[in-house]
Amino acid sequence: MRFTLILFFVLYIVLDVYVFKVLKGMRGYWHYVYLFFTLLVLGNVLFQFFTGADEGRVISHAKSYALGFFLALFVFKLCFFLL
Repeated sequence: MRFTLILFFVLYIVLDVYVFKVLKGMRGYWHYVYLFFTLLVLGNVLFQFFTGADEGRVISHAKSYALGFFLALFVFKLCFFLL
């Protein structure tokens, strides 16, 4: 389990750096918009899981939305990487 999480985070960081470099090479300020949303989503995930209410084994709506935004951003990065 621990190896899988480490592998996921390494993959996430590699994708994040790659997409940022590609967007930085494009014209305009898209890399700043991307950086803003990435930090916003990561901050939300960390906030929800470290300061959110402990509801036992049931995940709250706020944590579900945080994970949903995180996965949506991850899929965007994956699609950007594959194109």
